[in-house]
Amino acid sequence: MSSNQSKTRNILTVLIGALLMGLLWRIRGTNGWGSSWGLLNAGAIFMLFAVTVIGERKKLNLGWIGVSSLMFMLTVPTWGTFLDQITGIISSDVTDELGNIIAGSRIIPVASGVGIMLILGFGLATLWGIMLGRALSDKQWKIKDFVLLIAVFFASMYVSRATLAHTLAELIQPQALDLFKEGLLTQKIVTEESFESIYKIYMEHFDDMSWAKKIMGGRNYFALVETISIALGGIFSMIATRFIIKDKTAANMGLITSCAFAFSITLSDIFFYFGDGGYHGTQGLTVPENLAPWSCWEYFTGFFAGAIITIALLCYRNKKADVPEIAFSGVPQKIADVFTFLMGFVVVFGINIVRPVLDRLEDTSFHIPAIIIAFIGAVVLIVLAIRKYGVNLERTTYEAFAPKALLIMITYMVCIYFFTDFETGGANILSIGSVHNIAMVISFVILSAYFAYETKRTLKQSR
Repeated sequence: MSSNQSKTRNILTVLIGALLMGLLWRIRGTNGWGSSWGLLNAGAIFMLFAVTVIGERKKLNLGWIGVSSLMFMLTVPTWGTFLDQITGIISSDVTDELGNIIAGSRIIPVASGVGIMLILGFGLATLWGIMLGRALSDKQWKIKDFVLLIAVFFASMYVSRATLAHTLAELIQPQALDLFKEGLLTQKIVTEESFESIYKIYMEHFDDMSWAKKIMGGRNYFALVETISIALGGIFSMIATRFIIKDKTAANMGLITSCAFAFSITLSDIFFYFGDGGYHGTQGLTVPENLAPWSCWEYFTGFFAGAIITIALLCYRNKKADVPEIAFSGVPQKIADVFTFLMGFVVVFGINIVRPVLDRLEDTSFHIPAIIIAFIGAVVLIVLAIRKYGVNLERTTYEAFAPKALLIMITYMVCIYFFTDFETGGANILSIGSVHNIAMVISFVILSAYFAYETKRTLKQSR
């Protein structure tokens, strides 16, 4: 392949990575996926795409793709109160037990709102990024390394919630503490005489977001502490990966992934800036009727992050020796096969097929039949794949399997996204003219054509 052809292919690969993560991240925020389950889906599908970018790697097999995707579920911050702060305002409305609306707000520096978004994005995917880097490295991890990584993350995160995160929160956004205090006083949770500190209030209701949501400013402050703590947990996890586990590639990829989401989630927040009227909401800025700030923020967060991560994958591919993982090397083959089946086929495919239907059609008359059909479909797909390719895909290559799996999964997801939940108005085909759904259609058309071509190309090579 000539250098020009190689360069063109790399540009195309980056575009595909951007379109894929954009599609996955918009789906992640949709009813049926959402929150941690959406992260599981995005992590698994994008790691399948990573196989097409970096080629065969012994440490990037279905079992470890499943494990890596489960890691993504551990870093889920709360961001509902942060997205409007780019305009320079914190606002908080709650309804008390009598039905009265208690509203409050504070003016903040725009830099504060931007800083919170950067921290939010930075902590969002650290563990998943580390696991992606682990697949690229020549460091053979042991079970104790995985245990250490998770232990460091949770220990540093929860210790931070009780200590350092509060100091940083006050430095970055003191107005958040002031608003929370006003809520506590207004709702008579405390009095001026009995109030000691926001920190004391937090520790008395440690990590209890359900309590905080009832207090004006409470949800924002608890989310602020949580977000800072998750980012600190990610930083300490990267340090442990680099200097204790001694996997430089994994640590670097964790940092790149964290920075990619920090940049992307903050840049895409510009949709809220315009949607909320600009600086302090007083500039009269508007967006077209078919542009939904939240949905566009989701899609373009994934789009930019996917592009950056794909560039990193292209830079790292073929740089390290391809070695197998040794964490379960002493485990009998039958037990290893069960692990691959559960982590690979059940987590990567089964859950991501059944879960959207389970939640998305919950309030409809089709709920039970749809679950049964989705479950049967998942079982049939998994059985056929295992019969044809083997539990460990020993009768094919991952480069040949990945584009087929990607084509099937994105087609399924897009069908569920657009054509289910009509009863509650959640079927996205009903808003097909919206900017984010136009982007979804374009993404799907290009991605399906690309993965269909890759499937055909790999089939020819295997003959």
